[in-house]
Amino acid sequence: MLVDSLDQAEAGHVVRILVVGPHGIGKTRLLAEVGRVAFERGATVRYARGDGPVPQGTATGAALLVYDDLQEATLDSLETLTAGVEAAGPPALLLFAAVESELSQAQRFLVRGLADVRLQLRPLATDEVATLVRLYVPDAQLPQALAQVE
Repeated sequence: MLVDSLDQAEAGHVVRILVVGPHGIGKTRLLAEVGRVAFERGATVRYARGDGPVPQGTATGAALLVYDDLQEATLDSLETLTAGVEAAGPPALLLFAAVESELSQAQRFLVRGLADVRLQLRPLATDEVATLVRLYVPDAQLPQALAQVE
């Protein structure tokens, strides 16, 4: 989905996505992977987190703005970010991430207005973990590894 969104941005669109999930679920890692792909394709990549400054600068070609840990941002920072997002022109992919349960009501209102799409990351179910184990663990170690999953 996120690489498809990068394709849309490269085609001249502005795509805005909010990734939410608990701490440690992989939000930052996911954003970093999209950033790597964007960079390899020649896009300008800007990153900020929490209450850091909103990334500035013009881009030639597609641009990727990643703003992580929005739950740590002040209301003033979120308002500035919202204004910047509204002014963003194509081509651009804007990715935001937050631990939604840690957002205040006011932060939640501002954060929800940043994106058109919301991607909820959740823990894997036991059968999903078992499928991954089968993909990566050598056959000789598979019974022991699967026993730890259950």
